[in-house]
Amino acid sequence: MTGPAQVFESPRPIYVKDDKFRQDFSTPAVDTGSRRKKTAKYILSRLESDVSNRDCDPDTDPATIEHILPENPGEEWIGSYPEKRWEEDVYRIGNLTLLESYANR
Repeated sequence: MTGPAQVFESPRPIYVKDDKFRQDFSTPAVDTGSRRKKTAKYILSRLESDVSNRDCDPDTDPATIEHILPENPGEEWIGSYPEKRWEEDVYRIGNLTLLESYANR
């Protein structure tokens, strides 16, 4: 390689198109019942830090990960949200929030 332009052009075949990147990022899912729970808390903590302009350390912050659409829906949920959509949406980042455990009681 002879210059910066060539350095930036050489990996171009592996770049993801901007539209695909936006789509993939807008619908990420993280199974919070697995070891990936830390990943979800990290992502949510970073988003919280950016929005609130305060440090939100995922390792020390007492908040827990909560689902807006519950992981285990009760009878009152049956029929109010399509089952197929439920399976697709329950672990999406947009369905998760940080909440102090006492507030979830």
